[in-house]
Amino acid sequence: MNQEKLALLTKLIHELADSSPDLIPIDTWFALHRLVPLPAVEVLITRNNGREFLLTYRSDKFWEGWHIPGGFIKLKDQSLVAACNRIARDEIGISGVHNLRLVTVIMWATHAYGGSPVSILYSCLPNEEVRETKEMRFFSSIPHNMISHHTEFIECYIQKTTRNF
Repeated sequence: MNQEKLALLTKLIHELADSSPDLIPIDTWFALHRLVPLPAVEVLITRNNGREFLLTYRSDKFWEGWHIPGGFIKLKDQSLVAACNRIARDEIGISGVHNLRLVTVIMWATHAYGGSPVSILYSCLPNEEVRETKEMRFFSSIPHNMISHHTEFIECYIQKTTRNF
């Protein structure tokens, strides 16, 4: 890419930041994600004094297997707590979470979307009872068909809980 194109790209990114609503257009977000590590939150809802954790099953063009509910922070100025509550509402169907505890922060070497996101794993409690389904269940150990990167997150959680954080 020549200097003229780089200057135009820089100008357009600034223009987008100044004029865009809070949400970055998805095509732009995917392009940025390939270049810059973007933050994501992983929301590990627990019960029974932390001995069980909630996973959801995902089957799409990017993933196949059990995973921790989570997502990227795509809104400007969205706090980590607000992002966790958005995930709780959108992926789990509850009003939110509380008693958030930072478990770990891991930068993925590769991601299905391209790029290397920075995942921030929180353990927490649900604001209300979570209704289990075939695709959303509590586990007391790591299931066999777990999305590989999320296995590392659960192992970290188990290690910390055995040391009581």
